[in-house]
Amino acid sequence: MRLNVETSQFAHGVSLLYGIAVGVTFLERLATINDYGADGWFSWSFIRFERDHLKLYRRFSSEAAVVFGERGMQALFCLGLFGDAIMMASHVKSDLYFVGLCATLVTLLGIQARSGLAGDGAQQMAVVIAVSLAIAFNPWSNATVSELGLIFIAAQSSLSYFVSGVAKVISPYWRSGTALQSVLATSA
Repeated sequence: MRLNVETSQFAHGVSLLYGIAVGVTFLERLATINDYGADGWFSWSFIRFERDHLKLYRRFSSEAAVVFGERGMQALFCLGLFGDAIMMASHVKSDLYFVGLCATLVTLLGIQARSGLAGDGAQQMAVVIAVSLAIAFNPWSNATVSELGLIFIAAQSSLSYFVSGVAKVISPYWRSGTALQSVLATSA
């Protein structure tokens, strides 16, 4: 079943915004790939200790070292960029779009698996949007599922910004302006 023109255009716009956001993330991480090296801030030899209690990481420790080491992360970020480019250049609901979207999702989940922490709101939102797009705009979904997917993405985005705004309104740290000064003073 084909999407109506408005839904297709809106889905394409959401996909482009998502693609730009994750593309920037992957490029930023590639630009700082040395941080994932043996002497870097995010060295796997250090980060892995957070996961030593998990059987999966212990069982496959040498494989995890390859996948989550500097070269493995570089390959993962390149996969994400390649998938991102394919997704943004393809028509929504095409096989290529779905393959590209899945590549970005695998990259985001790889980042999440490596970090072990919840990540920031943007990282979590990227995963939510990727999963939603994959469900709503795979080649086998119908128009109703696609429209519901867009409604979910809009509602989830609105809710996340609303909750963030409420948290800032009730926080004396934000109301005083101290938080904004701290954010603007960072070099990152």
